Amino acid sequence: MFRRHLSVLFAFLILGFGAEGAGGASSEIIEKAKAEGELSFYTSMNIGESKPLLDAFKKKYPFIRPKLTRIGGTAIATRMLIEARANRHLWDVSAPTLIYGREVLNKGLVTPYRSGERKFYRSEFKDKKGLWTGVVLNTSVMVYNTQLLKPDQYPKRYEDLLRPHFKGGMISMDTQLYLWFAGQLRIHGREKGLEFMRKLKAQDPIFRRGRTSQAQAVIAGEMLVAVEVYGHRAQSFKSAGAPLDWVAVEPVLILPLALMLNKNAPNPNAGRLFIDFVLSKSGQEVLRDKGRIPARSDVTIDPPGLLKRDWKVEVVGLKENLRTLVKFYGEVFGIGR
Repeated sequence: MFRRHLSVLFAFLILGFGAEGAGGASSEIIEKAKAEGELSFYTSMNIGESKPLLDAFKKKYPFIRPKLTRIGGTAIATRMLIEARANRHLWDVSAPTLIYGREVLNKGLVTPYRSGERKFYRSEFKDKKGLWTGVVLNTSVMVYNTQLLKPDQYPKRYEDLLRPHFKGGMISMDTQLYLWFAGQLRIHGREKGLEFMRKLKAQDPIFRRGRTSQAQAVIAGEMLVAVEVYGHRAQSFKSAGAPLDWVAVEPVLILPLALMLNKNAPNPNAGRLFIDFVLSKSGQEVLRDKGRIPARSDVTIDPPGLLKRDWKVEVVGLKENLRTLVKFYGEVFGIGR
């Protein structure tokens, strides 16, 4: 009888917790992290978002001294690769945008960690091997000026950008809109996607660097529409009263920041403890309260429309070869000639 009850209990635990465990840090990890006493975190998140996250972690685990290194864009991957080649292992956990994290993953610099918190994340926002988990999500949305456009002129699909009133310098595009470009070709197929891109080029879009500056140009009336701004940035302008609105076109492109544990982490247990915290509900709420879109499914998004649970999504950044993509994008739109 006892064995039968024990078997039932064991089965319940397996079904309830799954392959990724029960969530929360184990006492063993906490004790080992306490002995390490330090944590090094590399990320491309803004200081205004990443520092409060580390402050909340230190408040919960005061025996850990966290160090934050903020590096934007491709520089974060470059730094990690250079350090690895020099046999200098200085970071424990990193959170680059997935397109740059891909380079670090491909070099074998990341070790799996199946945090128990991962079960609260959609399959699209984590890999099967436990190498990375999305921490915050950048959603790709179009923004448009609500004062200069009539409601029946608001774009709802990318094909709407081919309408006559958007021709002649009224569309803003980033000089580095690589993942949006790749995502559209993947979704629609290469032939049909390239046909659309050539028609879009014929509309004479204006190319400039920086999504925030493009949103500001739309607000100022210099442009009618910007092809891509991150959803949380677009919403912040709208909430502040700017004459701007945004639309997410399904399948919505998602550019996650990927949380990863260094294969040669100087403080591996502090790294695991930090990953558990960042992926926990309280950790995700810290990022939500700083205006980001949390990747965790049971955290309420503010406002909720920033990421709808029934959206069809397409995660970009993991499959794309950046060098090839940069060249192809430039060729199609005549950039860099």
